Amino acid sequence: MAKSKQDDKVLIVYPKLVNAINSFFETVNALIAETQLETSDSEAEMPKKVEPTVEEKHQPTLEEVRAVLADLSRKGYTTNVRMMLVGCGVSKLSEVAPKDYAGLLAKAQELSDAIKD
Repeated sequence: MAKSKQDDKVLIVYPKLVNAINSFFETVNALIAETQLETSDSEAEMPKKVEPTVEEKHQPTLEEVRAVLADLSRKGYTTNVRMMLVGCGVSKLSEVAPKDYAGLLAKAQELSDAIKD
């Protein structure tokens, strides 16, 4: 009988938890969108930087990014990896635009370097 009461409590709490998580992600996505809007406004005011030549820039591949993120996840930083993806406006790595690989890889490298210390 006690097991049934626990199950009932779970059934009551679970939808509330799902709603809270959805609300959290909606808030995070709204903040990201707002930040991107502010960033694009401030970039319009700033003078353009000289872009490095194609030879100087290495565009990481999906496999390179996946390897670094998988390593972080194996080390127990799965939540951090998910938040990096949310920061890119996606929920899974396959949805990340190739132009965003370098930024995502840089964030992952920062976390990787931070946990080495």
